[in-house]
Amino acid sequence: MCMVYFLGTSIDTPLIAFDETDARFNVREPAPEEMAAQRHLATPQVRYIGSHTSCGCGFRCDAFGDPHARREDAADTQADHEALASYLGSLPAEAQPIRIFGCWSGDEADPPEHFRSCTAEEIRAPDFTFREKELITITP
Repeated sequence: MCMVYFLGTSIDTPLIAFDETDARFNVREPAPEEMAAQRHLATPQVRYIGSHTSCGCGFRCDAFGDPHARREDAADTQADHEALASYLGSLPAEAQPIRIFGCWSGDEADPPEHFRSCTAEEIRAPDFTFREKELITITP
């Protein structure tokens, strides 16, 4: 089972294909069974955001135990957070509201249990950690 993350915006946002030969941050259309996440995002557009693992498991998340534990893929994980922050920072003001919802695959319909607001730059920080079943509002 994987952690999955969904980006909700007011506008259509660019896709970034996952390339197994050069695995990194990626953005795709959600599968039909993943669209239940849209009700939490409350935005007209939804994207699935993935890490170097293709899914969301490459992002730092407290669901994996100690969020500050040393990961063998720490450099790739940090690169994913930096790429996500850059992607969010590149979105125009018309994209607001911008929200991210994260959960275990299959739990997309379950309501969020954690809520917070942060900037795109905060996601870039080496100590930033997502929470399971969290809804984040990205502030300018």
